[in-house]
Amino acid sequence: MKWFNLFSRKEKRTAVVAVVSAVILAVLSGVSAYIKGIPDSQHLAERWSSEGGYTQLSVFYTREGQPDPMLLKNFEYSLEEKFSTDGITPPTESARLWVTAYSSFGEVQVTSDRATVSAAAVGVGGDFFLFHPFKLLYGSYFSGSDLMQDGIIIDEDAAWQLFGSSDVAGMTVTIGGAPHYIAGVIRREADRMDKKAGADKMTVYLSYDSLSRYGSTDGISCYELLLPNPVSGYGKQVVTERLGISEETAVLVENSERYSAEALFKVLADFGVRSMQTVRIIWPSWENAARGWEDVLALILVFQSICVLILAVIAVIAFWAARKAIGVQWELRKAKNRWGYEETAETMD
Repeated sequence: MKWFNLFSRKEKRTAVVAVVSAVILAVLSGVSAYIKGIPDSQHLAERWSSEGGYTQLSVFYTREGQPDPMLLKNFEYSLEEKFSTDGITPPTESARLWVTAYSSFGEVQVTSDRATVSAAAVGVGGDFFLFHPFKLLYGSYFSGSDLMQDGIIIDEDAAWQLFGSSDVAGMTVTIGGAPHYIAGVIRREADRMDKKAGADKMTVYLSYDSLSRYGSTDGISCYELLLPNPVSGYGKQVVTERLGISEETAVLVENSERYSAEALFKVLADFGVRSMQTVRIIWPSWENAARGWEDVLALILVFQSICVLILAVIAVIAFWAARKAIGVQWELRKAKNRWGYEETAETMD
């Protein structure tokens, strides 16, 4: 540590500030990377293709703007036409080029031979569980393409209340008097953000058709898509134009880009007005959680920017100080050489 004593007190303080700023920046970067990986519902594009080229989008509707399944089906036909026209094809004949899912929210009563429970319900269509890969404890997911739309997914709490056990995949229950089978049992999200977002309620996942027939729902309020994105903004533009999204009745979110630095700076720019709603949308729990993490990441970005600014200022100061020191040394060397030459000349005389 003797070399450290060669510096002035001011230089020592500057060095300490630089080291502390660098350590804080590294810690914040690690925390930020960890948080970005938490919401599984935001990363289907990464899971789908590690090479990129895809984007995940979500459309959230007001009650007045809610679509019906037929409208969404017609839109999906138009997607095929658009991609064909633009020369976008799947890598293999058996591969899927795009994936969609929709969901509605309400309540149902589920009855077993032991008990009846009232639970929050999510009516789903398409490949909902690709977008939301909940932790499966028993059984499997069901698909929107299943011929019989009579499978349900329940959480541990519902399983224990209905059967006194969580290992109940394949068991039969009734909803509105109609038999349904338990396709799988999932573990409910448990982190603080998910609980605050509303994911702490006992929830049943069933087909949109079953929820519409045997439960209560206000209609489809969320439509999710995974689309090819050969150039930035392509997928978002296709959805906006082909689905006919209106700012008065829907909000389009590009999930794949929401945690980028550019997007987070936009969150900071909307500070103070972000919580204001100009359209009547009730966010689902996963979107609430994602928006909460956006706020946290935006705050972390502020401190990261401060650390980077401090390091940049110190680097500039160090650069100019080094340049000045080199300049002084150069002038001294030139003066010494000149003096030494003159001294030699005088000696020769």
